[in-house]
Amino acid sequence: MSDINATLNWMRSRVGKVGYSMSYLRHGPNYYDCSSAVFSALKAGGFWPQNGVLGTTETLYAQEGK
Repeated sequence: MSDINATLNWMRSRVGKVGYSMSYLRHGPNYYDCSSAVFSALKAGGFWPQNGVLGTTETLYAQEGK
């Protein structure tokens, strides 16, 4: 079951604790870029499969309405 509060809490719990990177470090847990942070938060909330790959902004747009 998906939980928007878990998604938001994942993001909130990282404010001020992680850095921004577009390098290979961007998949966490210490650095994220915009899209990898969103995908990780979606995983935490059950909106994206736990074994699903972290996509890009283009992948996110393709999910519109799903």
